[in-house]
Parts: sequence; structure tokens; C-alpha cells
Amino acid sequence: MSAIISAALALARQGLPVVPWSASKKPVTPHGFLDASTDPVEVQRLFSRPGAALVVVRMGEPSRLVALDFDTEDTARAWWRAHHHRLPDTRTHRTRRGGLHLLFAWPGGKVPSPAGKLALGVDVRGDGSALTWWPAHGGDVVRDMPLDGLPLFPGWVLDAITPPPPPPLPPTRLAVSDRYAAAALERAIVAVATAAEGTRNSTLNREAHGLARLVGPVLTARDIAAALIPAAQAAGLQPHETMLTVSSALRARGVA
Repeated sequence: MSAIISAALALARQGLPVVPWSASKKPVTPHGFLDASTDPVEVQRLFSRPGAALVVVRMGEPSRLVALDFDTEDTARAWWRAHHHRLPDTRTHRTRRGGLHLLFAWPGGKVPSPAGKLALGVDVRGDGSALTWWPAHGGDVVRDMPLDGLPLFPGWVLDAITPPPPPPLPPTRLAVSDRYAAAALERAIVAVATAAEGTRNSTLNREAHGLARLVGPVLTARDIAAALIPAAQAAGLQPHETMLTVSSALRARGVA
């Protein structure tokens, strides 16, 4: 059995979903970290793929781990000097390039995974992300600690990276007499205004496309735009991209 398979299996036995990456830190499976597994048979299959060179752990809820990933930029060093005394003592790995991975227990809910939001070179590896497990490749464990004894990811860091809630939904000020059309507009407005980051534009396109089928006696293209554009901007989309998306969806239906 190869060393990389043995290392991956050891982590999987601890309940950590693992997946292989290439030496250049690229996925070698079709769906990247989504292919991570703790099943020993599946782990052996994954790490037998051509190009498998690094053991990567899926972060967030699946592993119940979150990490602070410090690179070697001066900005990362400055953030560390300013804030390290506020971080709890925890398991720490040295990275291949000389940075640090600080591991914490997943606090529940959703932990975003922004790159550089705290500072350039300081990334958060939470839900929807993965982390190279450098000790599997000879990297130093600077501070050892059992995985089941890690402190929770600091709340003040979570507050700093969590997007603020969307502003209150603006009134539509539309006089739509048809009850079905009015209800459809309301559902679309809520869907667009509350769409998660990464899905906002596609949600706007889908809802505009769906409402376009009601254009006729009770709705106009202007009604749809007047309802959805403020909702999209409340969700955080920029005015220009909002207008383009709505116009494109209506044109696809032949009503704009």
C-alpha cells in the first residue's frame, strides 16, 4: 500500500472526509472536494487515481473542522501580529510554503470560506472548501492537539467574515389585480432577495423567466422589471448586471 493511501486511510478512520489533489494542488477527481469520503474502499479507489499526490480534507460540516490559513505575505504576518493573542491555542500545521494552518472545531451553522477578507494571505477554510493536510506529507505539526479536543472557531472571526443580512425588502408598489399573478410576483421577489451568494444571478434569471409567461392581460415586462430589479439589488447584485439579466430572461421569452 502506498504512503499516500495509508495517510488518507488514517485520516478517514478519524472521520475526516479525504480526497486526492495533484502536486500542483488541483483536483484529480471529477467533482473536487465534493468527492471526499471516509469509506476505506472508496478512499483507496480515489487515491489510486493517476496524479494523486496530496491528501486533502473537506472542511466545514463534513469534517466538523474549520481552519485559518496563513500564507507568507507581509499582510498575513501583520494580521497575525495584531490578532494572534485573541486566538485560542489550537492544533497548528506548517504548510509547504512556510505558512500556517490553525485548526478549529466547526461551530455549526454555516462558516463562509472567504479568501483575503481578513487580510491578504489570510484565508478561512470553512463550509464549501478543502484543506491540504500537510502532516501527511512530512509537514511539521507546530502545535499538536487531538482533533476531538479543538477549540471552537472564534466567534469574532466568524462575525468578521459573515456577510451582513440583506436590507429590508423594498415595497414593489405594483397594482396587480390578478391574485395569481400578484402571488407569483411576491414569491419571485422573496426568492431573489434572499438568494444565497453564488446563486443570486441564476435565481434572478430563473424567476424573471418564469414570470415572463404571465405577460399579457395582467402583467407587463415593466411590472416584472419593477418587482425584480429592486429585490436583486437588495440581495447585493449590481444595477448593471441586474438589468442585463432581467432583460435577457424576458427576451428569451419574447416579451422584452
